Amino acid sequence: MFRWMPSYKAWHVPARMDATYYTADLITDVLSGGKSGRLYQSLVKRKKLYSEISTYQTGSIDPGLIVAEGKLVKRRNNGQQAEQAVDEEISKMASNLIDELELTKVKN
Repeated sequence: MFRWMPSYKAWHVPARMDATYYTADLITDVLSGGKSGRLYQSLVKRKKLYSEISTYQTGSIDPGLIVAEGKLVKRRNNGQQAEQAVDEEISKMASNLIDELELTKVKN
């Protein structure tokens, strides 16, 4: 039997009127665009650290947050391994360009 517990991680993002706001919005779509999103594929399907995971942006006229929210599968895992895996996926995104096919998919 799997038990799960909620897991949250957040990063600051600019306000809606900032020029980079829409970049942050695209990032959340790439990370958790349904079952084909990067976090789902890596952390749910392959590594089985979460039973589900998603990201969203709390944007308004004030600066907000990108929030990663997931249900952590608790087996022999205290959460540190899962948090590190999220950080690794974020680092991959920061250091590698999004390919054209993936970008077109999230824009549509």
